[in-house]
Amino acid sequence: MFLRKDELEEMLKVEVNIMRMLDHPNIIKFYEALYSEEYERLYLILEFCEKGSLLGFIRSKEAEVDSWPLDARRICYDMAKAMFYRN
Repeated sequence: MFLRKDELEEMLKVEVNIMRMLDHPNIIKFYEALYSEEYERLYLILEFCEKGSLLGFIRSKEAEVDSWPLDARRICYDMAKAMFYRN
Protein backbone atom coordinates (compact mmCIF):
# COMPACT_ATOMS: atom_id res chain seq x y z
CA MET A 1 0.00 0.00 0.00
CA PHE A 2 1.42 3.33 -1.04
CA LEU A 3 0.30 6.63 0.41
CA ARG A 4 -0.29 9.76 -1.58
CA LYS A 5 2.01 12.65 -0.70
CA ASP A 6 -0.80 14.61 0.97
CA GLU A 7 -1.79 11.56 3.07
CA LEU A 8 1.80 11.04 4.18
CA GLU A 9 2.18 14.73 5.08
CA GLU A 10 -0.98 14.61 7.19
CA MET A 11 0.20 11.46 9.00
CA LEU A 12 3.57 13.08 9.73
CA LYS A 13 1.87 16.20 11.13
CA VAL A 14 -0.24 14.04 13.45
CA GLU A 15 2.82 12.06 14.58
CA VAL A 16 4.84 15.22 15.25
CA ASN A 17 1.97 16.70 17.28
CA ILE A 18 1.78 13.52 19.36
CA MET A 19 5.54 13.61 19.95
CA ARG A 20 5.30 17.25 21.11
CA MET A 21 2.89 16.23 23.89
CA LEU A 22 4.99 13.37 25.32
CA ASP A 23 6.96 14.03 28.48
CA HIS A 24 8.10 10.81 30.20
CA PRO A 25 11.54 9.68 31.42
CA ASN A 26 11.32 6.48 29.33
CA ILE A 27 10.39 8.23 26.08
CA ILE A 28 12.99 10.11 24.08
CA LYS A 29 12.32 13.87 24.20
CA PHE A 30 11.19 15.54 20.99
CA TYR A 31 12.41 19.12 20.46
CA GLU A 32 11.63 20.23 16.93
CA ALA A 33 10.76 19.17 13.40
CA LEU A 34 12.44 20.93 10.48
CA TYR A 35 11.43 20.50 6.86
CA SER A 36 13.81 21.11 3.96
CA GLU A 37 11.94 22.30 0.87
CA GLU A 38 15.09 21.88 -1.21
CA TYR A 39 15.62 18.21 -0.33
CA GLU A 40 12.00 17.35 0.58
CA ARG A 41 13.17 15.89 3.88
CA LEU A 42 11.81 16.09 7.41
CA TYR A 43 14.41 16.31 10.17
CA LEU A 44 13.48 15.49 13.77
CA ILE A 45 15.50 17.08 16.56
CA LEU A 46 15.46 14.62 19.46
CA GLU A 47 17.10 14.23 22.84
CA PHE A 48 20.68 12.95 22.76
CA CYS A 49 20.94 9.45 24.25
CA GLU A 50 24.30 9.46 25.96
CA LYS A 51 24.41 5.68 26.32
CA GLY A 52 23.35 5.05 22.72
CA SER A 53 20.48 3.04 21.33
CA LEU A 54 18.62 0.21 23.01
CA LEU A 55 19.90 -2.18 20.33
CA GLY A 56 23.48 -1.11 21.02
CA PHE A 57 22.96 -1.65 24.75
CA ILE A 58 21.56 -5.13 24.17
CA ARG A 59 24.45 -6.07 21.89
CA SER A 60 26.99 -4.82 24.45
CA LYS A 61 25.40 -6.99 27.15
CA GLU A 62 25.31 -10.24 25.16
CA ALA A 63 28.62 -11.39 26.63
CA GLU A 64 27.52 -10.57 30.20
CA VAL A 65 25.34 -13.63 30.73
CA ASP A 66 25.04 -13.16 34.51
CA SER A 67 23.51 -9.67 34.38
CA TRP A 68 21.34 -10.15 31.29
CA PRO A 69 18.15 -11.51 32.98
CA LEU A 70 18.04 -8.50 35.34
CA ASP A 71 18.77 -6.05 32.52
CA ALA A 72 16.08 -7.61 30.32
CA ARG A 73 13.48 -7.36 33.09
CA ARG A 74 14.35 -3.71 33.72
CA ILE A 75 14.22 -2.87 30.01
CA CYS A 76 10.84 -4.57 29.57
CA TYR A 77 9.46 -2.86 32.67
CA ASP A 78 10.64 0.58 31.50
CA MET A 79 9.23 -0.01 28.00
CA ALA A 80 5.87 -1.06 29.45
CA LYS A 81 5.73 2.08 31.61
CA ALA A 82 6.40 4.20 28.51
CA MET A 83 3.77 2.38 26.42
CA PHE A 84 1.08 2.88 29.08
CA TYR A 85 1.99 6.54 29.59
CA ARG A 86 -0.89 9.01 29.34
CA ASN A 87 -0.14 12.72 29.40
